[in-house]
This record gives sequence, C-alpha cells and structure tokens, in this order.
Amino acid sequence: MMYTLWSRGRLLGESPLDFVRCLPRLRVGFLHPTPLGEKLLPLASGVTPASLAFSKVLQDSNADCPDEQWHSLPEYADYQSACDEEAALALELRGPDGEVIPTEDIAVRDTEFLIAWSEERAQHDAATIGALDDEDDVLPWESSEDDFDEDALIAELEALSADDTDGWRQREERPWMHYQLQVKLVHDWSIP
Repeated sequence: MMYTLWSRGRLLGESPLDFVRCLPRLRVGFLHPTPLGEKLLPLASGVTPASLAFSKVLQDSNADCPDEQWHSLPEYADYQSACDEEAALALELRGPDGEVIPTEDIAVRDTEFLIAWSEERAQHDAATIGALDDEDDVLPWESSEDDFDEDALIAELEALSADDTDGWRQREERPWMHYQLQVKLVHDWSIP
C-alpha cells in the first residue's frame, strides 16, 4: 500500500511507510520522489543538517556563547531559514484513497546526508576514545566490576542473525533511497 506526500496540491512522492515500527504513531519508509519532488525535497530535508550544524556550534562554544546570545549566531539563522522553507511547503500525507491523513509532523530526511554524518560521528568518537590513554579513564560501558562475557554476547548476536523469521536479511539488502519519509500520526489507527 502506498501513501503519497503532497505540497500545496502538488504530488512530491510516495512511500509504503513500511519500516519496522519503533514508536507509537510514528511511520517511516523510503520516499520515491516525483520529478517535482526531486526539485523540492532538498527544501523539505534541510532542517536536519541545519539543526545539527547549529547544535555543533552550541556544543563547541559551550562557555563562549551565553544563552541570551545563541539566537544571534549565523547557524541559528540557517536553522530558522530551513524550518521556514519546510513549513512553506505545507506538506500533507494522503492515503491510497487520496484522503488526507491527519499528522502531527511530517519530516523528510536525506538518507545520504544521514549516512555521511553518522560515519563522520563514528570517526570522531573513535578518535576521542583512542585519545583516552590513561588507565584511570573508564568509559561508561566499561566496568571492572561487571562480569561481562563477550563470547556469550557474540554467540547471542549470531543466533539472532541466523533466525531470519522477520525477514531482516531481505530488508537489509534493499537499496538505499535518497529520501526517507517520517510521519507522526494524530491517530495510530490512521495507517494500519
């Protein structure tokens, strides 16, 4: 079953919203854009990169930027601009019958950006962990008091991956699409 994404009466794309459900009322799936969608979806997906850039500046300037001055940062202006561009699209979700489905929020995510960002984060985290060479530095997941059995954990993970009753392997082999559609429904039953 396909659901469609619209902006001011213009079709931007469609999605089966078939990702595994993790939270109530949240539905997620890859978005297959129309030619018009290809042009407008960068505007719809710009909030995440702008938000992350603004967060990074706030984190990096922790003590250098008092709370009352963060709104004057250029990254904040970029974030506000991205939010305004997304809001101007007036996104709406429609069901297979063409009826509008009530939503609290509709977000378009750029999958390629998210993958690149997570790889960059992983490299940063690995470098940070590698810099901890003092034996007194204990990471939150490390503890000399725990009876952590690494072999048992690996065996459990291997057993889970061998059990493919939910079709995980099939989902993992799907090609990545450029965009994801994430919708927060007003009513959980709107999309069965």
